Amino acid sequence: TGKKYTYKIRAYNLKENGSKVFGDYSSAKVAVPVPAKPSSIKLYKKSRAVKVKWSAVKGASGYQVYMATKKNGKYKNVKNIKSAKTTVYTKTKLKKGKKYYFKVRAYRTVGKSKIKGKWSAVKYKKL
Repeated sequence: TGKKYTYKIRAYNLKENGSKVFGDYSSAKVAVPVPAKPSSIKLYKKSRAVKVKWSAVKGASGYQVYMATKKNGKYKNVKNIKSAKTTVYTKTKLKKGKKYYFKVRAYRTVGKSKIKGKWSAVKYKKL
């Protein structure tokens, strides 16, 4: 994760004698692997809290949990989890009668950088 990989492809044809005839290389394509997005997001309602659970992401260093009060609203980081084994977070001190939207993404620490994966599906719970 976080390392750049460059790929080129070229075709070849086998002659009857077993030798190969190669074509030209394709243009170079660069890819940087990122952590997978968390799946199986589930929300559980408590008195004035929402418990968020998700499946662990292989190779992750931790997770970021974001919350908003509207699906397409401004999401705020409510928790940075620094352990790949921790796949649950409870947001407390919420207001009854309101909807709360959550999304999670995994990250992997490479040197001093955080390589962030894609966001999970957005889930909500009304208190």
